[in-house]
Amino acid sequence: MTQLITYDTDPKMNWDIVKALGHDVENFTDPGEALDYARENPVDIALLGGPEGIDLIGHLRKISPH
Repeated sequence: MTQLITYDTDPKMNWDIVKALGHDVENFTDPGEALDYARENPVDIALLGGPEGIDLIGHLRKISPH
């Protein structure tokens, strides 16, 4: 099972289809919460939206370079 985190400023984003495929999805609208989650949990894929999402990339790479 793949562990995904998503960051999007739109709290209405719906990830039910991805979840129905058997993946774990944690959705965040706050970049700090997304980083806190990534520090404490293994993440396979990060889907990041908006300018804040671009900023998160560098921080996530420091947490998990792969």
